[in-house]
Amino acid sequence: MIENMTLQQQLEPIIRKVGPENIWRPIHDRNDHLLFEGVGHYTGTIQKALNTLNFSRKSVVDLGCNFGFYSFYAAQKGAARVVGIDSDPDVIRGCRILARHYRITNVEFRVADFIFGDVPDTYDIALMVDFIGKNVIRKEKLLPCLSRLMKIARQCIFMSIIPEYDIHRVLKLAPDWVAARYGAPFVQNERFRLIGLVQSLLGESWEISIPCDKGGRPQVTKHPLTAVKKPLILL
Repeated sequence: MIENMTLQQQLEPIIRKVGPENIWRPIHDRNDHLLFEGVGHYTGTIQKALNTLNFSRKSVVDLGCNFGFYSFYAAQKGAARVVGIDSDPDVIRGCRILARHYRITNVEFRVADFIFGDVPDTYDIALMVDFIGKNVIRKEKLLPCLSRLMKIARQCIFMSIIPEYDIHRVLKLAPDWVAARYGAPFVQNERFRLIGLVQSLLGESWEISIPCDKGGRPQVTKHPLTAVKKPLILL
C-alpha cells in the first residue's frame, strides 16, 4: 500500500500532525520539486558558510534535525556517517521516509532528547542549525545546548544564531532575568549579546569564525557560526 503512495501522500499526514509552521526548511522530492515550504528565514548566508565545511569521510551529527535538510546535505557532500536527532517522533518518521525516497544510505535518524538526554557518541562535526532561538533562551535550554555541542564535537561545530537580541521587545524578558541566568557581561543597553556568551563558553580551545557579528547591531535573522577545535599542543 505505502509503496504505491507518492512521497507527498506519505508525508502529508505527518506534516499536518507536526504543523506546517514547524517545518524549517523546504522539502523537495528527489527531482527537486517543492512539496512543502519551510518557514525559516533564509538569506543564503548559512548555506554559503556551510559550503566551506569539508564533510568528506567525516562523522556528522545534526541536532534538532527537523526534516533532515542539513543531514541530507552532509550525507550528499561525502560524510561517512550522518546521524540526525530530533525529539519529535513524527518528524523522525518523516525523515526516514525522505531517506528512503532519496536513496541515501549513509544517514540515520533517531528520536532523542539531545539537550538533557543521553547522546553517547562523539562526532567529527556537530550541526545545530535553525534551533537556538527565543524559546531556547526563555526556557533556559541555551546553556545545555551549547554544552552538548562542545561535548560531542571532536573537530567542528556549526550553528546558526542571532548574535544579539533586544531583551524587552524580542525576548519579552527583563534584563535582570537574562543577566542572572546568562551573565551580566552579556547584557548591555538592554540587549542580550548571545554571540559574546558563545565566544566566552567556547574559550581558547576553539577557533571561531563569526560572519554573523555585525558590529554590535541587533539582527533579526540567524547567521552562521563555525568553531574549529584547536590542536592540542603537547609540551
